[in-house]
Amino acid sequence: MSADILNQDGSKVLVYGTRSNLSVPKPRSDEDENKSRHAAVDEDCCDEMAEKYNWQLVDVERTGNPVLPVDCVFEGKTEFPKSYYDTEKEGD
Repeated sequence: MSADILNQDGSKVLVYGTRSNLSVPKPRSDEDENKSRHAAVDEDCCDEMAEKYNWQLVDVERTGNPVLPVDCVFEGKTEFPKSYYDTEKEGD
């Protein structure tokens, strides 16, 4: 598995990893806890997601993953809206 990542100076870094070291340890959605998690680059991205999708940000957790080092924790079940391309395929 590989991914293209940009350094802060804009240079490209190729990151290799296995499923075990790129996976996120906590569940994405926890009905018992009434929380959802979405991985992000930093806390500012969590704030942006909360504002853009009108979600209630309740916590930011460190993941230990160098690619996406934080999990944004939101109240309730949260899902990203379908993309234009996904909705277009349904109509075909």
